[in-house]
Amino acid sequence: MPHQSELELERIVRRLLPILWPAGFEFELSELGVNSGGSFAAGFFSRPPIRIGLIVRGARLGMPNYVLGSGVSMKSHCDLVRVLRCENEPLLKWDEDNWRLVGEDGQDVVEALAWDLSNIILPAIDAGEGPFREADLVR
Repeated sequence: MPHQSELELERIVRRLLPILWPAGFEFELSELGVNSGGSFAAGFFSRPPIRIGLIVRGARLGMPNYVLGSGVSMKSHCDLVRVLRCENEPLLKWDEDNWRLVGEDGQDVVEALAWDLSNIILPAIDAGEGPFREADLVR
């Protein structure tokens, strides 16, 4: 029987697939397990040389991360949208006090991530390596 984290990751992937598949990304499950923090599931959307990593612990999405190339350089979602200096304000935020992701104005975190991907991340990817070079993802 799948763990809650695996089921939640599957739900998140189903929600993001209509956004990322047309942009050439494919999903790959990378890890399922249980540790001191409970069950977790991880995977990534990949369109070489870019990988978008997702991790779910229990029923909660952890911080997405972005890797370019062999993984030497990685940025968290919040760090990447900050250094991209985009016109649009991201909807996915990090709540420092509660150490978890939150959506702007209480929005669902997966919906907030979907909006950020559509309106900030994918346009930066489509612009080529320039924005990622500036974000220190390309060396």
